[in-house]
Amino acid sequence: MNARTRYLFSAALPLVAFVSFVGTGTYIDHKRAEPPTVNHDSDFKVPPVELPPPAPTFEESRVLVIPTITIKSDRRKPAPVKAKVEAIDRKFVNCKPWRPLVMGSGNVQECDLE
Repeated sequence: MNARTRYLFSAALPLVAFVSFVGTGTYIDHKRAEPPTVNHDSDFKVPPVELPPPAPTFEESRVLVIPTITIKSDRRKPAPVKAKVEAIDRKFVNCKPWRPLVMGSGNVQECDLE
């Protein structure tokens, strides 16, 4: 760590610590604020609130109702069958000797067609 980096860390660390302490203090002070007072003498009436329907019970939630659907597709022609590949005759293959793998265990042999 060179001198410039050390200087930047020594300048930034107290600033970050100060900001975090101030933020924490503001949060704690905000939580301690007293709730607003309510004037019960006013003639203002709150309209009734319609509650959403209750959540289904466990027994009701075990059944999943799915509407009936129909899936249609176009019939495609089957793919053509490929011709069998014949084995290559070993007379026309030029192979290097077996060598150990660079990574891992085992041996490998490289072959070229003539």
